[in-house]
Amino acid sequence: MNYFTNKKILVIDDDPNLVRLIEYTFSRAGVVVHKAVSGEEGLRQFYDRQPDLIILDIMMPEMDGWEICARIRQVSDVPIIFLTALDGEENIVRGLDCGAVDYVVKPFGP
Repeated sequence: MNYFTNKKILVIDDDPNLVRLIEYTFSRAGVVVHKAVSGEEGLRQFYDRQPDLIILDIMMPEMDGWEICARIRQVSDVPIIFLTALDGEENIVRGLDCGAVDYVVKPFGP
């Protein structure tokens, strides 16, 4: 059994192709991947599933990743990785300041 077996990741992103790629990549390592395509659904999944890691997009309709991160940080210190097309130093600094452990800019390699 490796470290990743039975760990839970929550992916919150409105791009279904990207979500499938992340699910495929992590599930091969034994990770349980939960998915949400909106901020509200992501928060529900967060409370219901209690993931070990969250991979979070910033640019989503209705509720963006900044707000989701802030709400999660009010109640949890679960690691959050922003995975977003928003580049630039100011966005990276904002992401890390709001509580993310890493900030990955799309496109990326699995």
